[in-house]
Amino acid sequence: MDIETIRYRLVSSLTQYDISQQKRRGYNPYALAIYLRAVDSILDDYKSGKSLEQAICESFCDRVLDVALKAVAQ
Repeated sequence: MDIETIRYRLVSSLTQYDISQQKRRGYNPYALAIYLRAVDSILDDYKSGKSLEQAICESFCDRVLDVALKAVAQ
């Protein structure tokens, strides 16, 4: 899978996840920006030789981790 496809899938999935969280109590309005910055970090790590799964696991946890891993599952 090429870098732009990975970026598209991650950004799309994380945006949808953020939209679903907006209705919840305690929603962080800065969460999407944090997620998108993490996507850049993930892609940098991936380009430098880390596995995609390892890069994602180092950037996210809990439900967001599940969403990101599912987005790039082949």
